[in-house]
Amino acid sequence: MNKKRIEKMIPVAMDILSKNTCDILTDDGKIPSNYSGYIDSYGPTIRQSGILQAVTFNEKEKRKKINCLLEVVLKEDGYIENNSNKKLINFVKEASGNSEEKARLQRLILEAITACKHAMKTFPEHKVKDSN
Repeated sequence: MNKKRIEKMIPVAMDILSKNTCDILTDDGKIPSNYSGYIDSYGPTIRQSGILQAVTFNEKEKRKKINCLLEVVLKEDGYIENNSNKKLINFVKEASGNSEEKARLQRLILEAITACKHAMKTFPEHKVKDSN
């Protein structure tokens, strides 16, 4: 983990969240509590199952908003192509054949997860019951 990259990503993630680019915030500007759980479990899922499986798992329903957040953070900071309409899952699929690129992308995603966790903590939390 690169602390400088994470520190650079935190304000970007805060800005993306405050603009509600990925439609995560509630109408009153709070983070639903289930999204904190989604982001908290993302890193361990990558470590246990692998990057492709974790990103694929997080492409379903509400969780895909976390993938959107990670994707936008990485694009805004210039770590992945910003001029394409590709989703995070597409970048991961393309990297699967190249072990160096896959490792680089995994490292960047883990750093983005950490940055997003810190950014999300700056917003008030809205308790919700998760049916997912």
